[in-house]
Amino acid sequence: MRGASAAWVGLTALALALLGAPRSGSAQAHAQPAQPTQASTPAAPSASEPSYALAPGVLRATSASGTRDVALGCEGVALLRDGARLYVACGARGVVVLSLADPTAPVVEGYRDFGGDVVALFSGGGRVWAQIARIEARPIDAALDASTAQLQSNPTLPPVPAAPANALTPPGYADLAAPSGARDGFAPLAAPAGGVDLIMPERVGGIWRVGASADLFLPIGTIGVGGLLDAYVTRHFDGPFMLRAQISPLAFALVDTGGGSAFGAHLLFGLDTQFLELALGVGASTTDAADSAFSLLQSLRIGALDGLHLAVQTDVFVLDKQFEFGAVSGSLQIPVKEGWWLLLRGGGGPMGFAFGDVGVRYRVSGDGGAGSFFLQGMLGGVALFGGYVCSSTGYCSSQDSGGPALGVGVEWRL
Repeated sequence: MRGASAAWVGLTALALALLGAPRSGSAQAHAQPAQPTQASTPAAPSASEPSYALAPGVLRATSASGTRDVALGCEGVALLRDGARLYVACGARGVVVLSLADPTAPVVEGYRDFGGDVVALFSGGGRVWAQIARIEARPIDAALDASTAQLQSNPTLPPVPAAPANALTPPGYADLAAPSGARDGFAPLAAPAGGVDLIMPERVGGIWRVGASADLFLPIGTIGVGGLLDAYVTRHFDGPFMLRAQISPLAFALVDTGGGSAFGAHLLFGLDTQFLELALGVGASTTDAADSAFSLLQSLRIGALDGLHLAVQTDVFVLDKQFEFGAVSGSLQIPVKEGWWLLLRGGGGPMGFAFGDVGVRYRVSGDGGAGSFFLQGMLGGVALFGGYVCSSTGYCSSQDSGGPALGVGVEWRL
């Protein structure tokens, strides 16, 4: 049996050498062809071009202009550059294919699933190969009996199987070439089932998020217009921390008989991980009497930023030498499919406002890292309290305003 296996290995290695598949100078114990030199972390082609490395959940491209992290949606174990593409092995997730049309800003083209753990990537014969680790279980007695019977009945070696026209795919390897007719040898690729974690995607650090939203409403019972605006700038550091400056809310109502307003602005710092954000902020807020006061803002997010999460903020201000409750707001984000989320938002309080809406969030471009752009639309209602209407006699009374609202929001990641 050992003599037959050794001869089989020799013939397989010879076939690989003739057909240009990956090869090396020694056979493996399982009759697999030996592996070529692995290029799991290739160096940059030249000093002027970027270098690439793997970090938890991201591909890190470093160039003269700085560092850019590209979210992979998986944990990379090996990478290989081949021409205008970069390939990242992600174990059971398969292979992530990235375009290097702009070498300083790789873009995820798609994913390939091979039904096993991709543990390494190789180049050979003008093609890129993925090494796949598979686990098999066979009855030992039955395997020994079958092997002995075959050896006794046919002591000659079996013929080498016929190879494909252009290449031989060794056992445990897979050719990354796509079906015929694919663009540049690759078809447009979609993430396989389980290829991207929609619920808990990896955290991407080292980026800025700049965003704003506006809900415009028509006050019922009068003529005018009102709005509820929010804006923020957030820095997500490479480590598990964040810093955010935000204006929320900036609310107003412009009606023919008066109006109302609410305002809050804070600077927050806190913990920022894949599963949790916990931050404390200081700033100023208006009260129901339209006065401004020093306030403390508490912010909590449970769940991944780009996955399923619940976020809550509470505002407490200091008035007349005591703490007063200002407002609470919350949002629930539910991933629907890759790049799409359902949003449920609501909040309000003695600051003088209340709102609630339902919406959809869509990633227009990018992969969730730097260079991504998001758009969202909302439908709901907004109300303001504490506006005043004064008569010619000097008598003033409070007026509330509110009505159905339509909103839009944007976010850039840098």
